[in-house]
Amino acid sequence: MRKIHWLASYPKSGNTWVRMFLAAYRYGVGNINQAAELFKGDTNLYAYQAASPRPVQDLTTHEALALRQAAMMHLIAQHAFDPVIVKTHNAAATLNGMELCWEPITAGAVYLVRDPRDVVLSYARHVGKDVDGTIQLMSEDYARTSTHGTEVAHFLSSWSQHVMSWQERDSVIAVRYEDMLTDPVREFSRIVTAVGYTLDEERVAAAVEAVAFDKLKAQEERDGFAEASQKADGFFHKGKAGRWKDELTDAQVARIETDHGKVMEALGYELLNPYEERREAV
Repeated sequence: MRKIHWLASYPKSGNTWVRMFLAAYRYGVGNINQAAELFKGDTNLYAYQAASPRPVQDLTTHEALALRQAAMMHLIAQHAFDPVIVKTHNAAATLNGMELCWEPITAGAVYLVRDPRDVVLSYARHVGKDVDGTIQLMSEDYARTSTHGTEVAHFLSSWSQHVMSWQERDSVIAVRYEDMLTDPVREFSRIVTAVGYTLDEERVAAAVEAVAFDKLKAQEERDGFAEASQKADGFFHKGKAGRWKDELTDAQVARIETDHGKVMEALGYELLNPYEERREAV
């Protein structure tokens, strides 16, 4: 049986950028809207509708959850030849006895991670919340997104729990957003291999050039992007690392580091107040 290679991340951690790259690498597609369609997400409404005798919009969250495995099998069936790559923002959790990223249909995963101090800025802008409200959201154990548009809900949990849920699984490689910025050819080459494509270094370099952030942003400004939030003035904003140093207050940084410092340090993110020193001071 064919299985899914998950392209997993907490929101605003580089998932869309990687999907743009894979579309350019495998299919030579440079249009951002076409690229997004090539790698559908696991909350895609149409996959659930294929498994439901009733309109998905009429289902409760629990009813939609019960259809999840059938919906994933539908996504697998749509990939006759290539590796099955499915985007997810879900934590690798079990809800109501349902394993969201079901092990029997999982080949492996690429887990994209980004400094949560930068995530909070991008996510706040995306969901139309203030930064403090988004910091709170990222700390909540039972956080989820709302059902809207063409998607069912994502079950996120907190940022730290999201990261750990994927890190604890087998056959998962972690890729840091910051490393994709500093050495995109190396990191995207790792992703190409992990999702089951044949590695061609020249094609990687060409695809990296094709999805340079300024090109994606210019294309969105010209043509629009179907996945852009109506609460923000665009999807591709700055795409930089370390913005938090200029845009977060000391109190906001301290709150994020208190909530997530242990996991951040494990991933190589330097804290202003090291987690162990803070714990010893309590």
